Amino acid sequence: MNEFLWESLPDAFYRDLLVEADADMIVCTHSGLQWTREVAPGKWIVNCGVLGRPANDGMRNVWYADLKAGEPPRLVPLEYDWEALATEMERGGLPEEFLTGVREGWWACCYDILPDVEKARGKYSSRAAAVEAAGAVCCVVEKEERIS
Repeated sequence: MNEFLWESLPDAFYRDLLVEADADMIVCTHSGLQWTREVAPGKWIVNCGVLGRPANDGMRNVWYADLKAGEPPRLVPLEYDWEALATEMERGGLPEEFLTGVREGWWACCYDILPDVEKARGKYSSRAAAVEAAGAVCCVVEKEERIS
C-alpha cells in the first residue's frame, strides 16, 4: 500500500483495508501524525508518526508504537537530540522550513498534502504563516513539486 492514512478518514475505509489485507492491525507511518483507532472490535489502525519529524503539535519529541499481542496499541513519545538533528540538517543544506519543524515542533511546510482537519491543527496551517515562519514555500504548489 502506498498512500497516506489520515486520522480524519472514516472507519469504513479502514475496515475495508483491514479486510483486503486480511489483518487485525495496519501500522503505517510517514505522515508524521501519530494516532490509533479501533475501527471494529479488535481491529486497529495505528499511525506511529515518523522519526525525525515532530507531530505538528508544538512538541519536539517524536513517537513510536508499542505493540503487544492481546493489548491495544500504545503510542510512546520519544525524546531525542533535536538540536543536533537541526544542526545536521542545516549543514546539509536542507530548506529552512524543514528546520522550523524540528526546532519548533510546528510544521512550516507540506500543508498541501494534509486533509482540512489535520491541516487546521497546525500553527502555520496557512501558506502565508508558513512563508513568514520559514521564509520560503515548499512542497506541493499548484500540483507541482517545488522548493524555493
